[in-house]
Amino acid sequence: MQETHKIARENLIKKKNSNKQYYDQNANILELHVGDKVLLKEQNKKNALCSNWSGPYEVIMIHDNENITIKKGRKDYRIHINNTKKYFETDL
Repeated sequence: MQETHKIARENLIKKKNSNKQYYDQNANILELHVGDKVLLKEQNKKNALCSNWSGPYEVIMIHDNENITIKKGRKDYRIHINNTKKYFETDL
């Protein structure tokens, strides 16, 4: 029984490492700095014609655990970095 548990655990660790490598190949790492502008992903869309992104909002603080704080109006919101994308200003 212990031998079977050991084999299953080793296979689980191998699969975890291979899944991490696969994810890291396709992951887009977003480099943000304080003062950058970001767009915020809309979680609750009313219909299909609503915009997927709102903003731009300014990054106020970057936390260690992949969270950032943005200034939205007068309030500060702490959100995960996966719900944002960098905003690039265009001159028209």
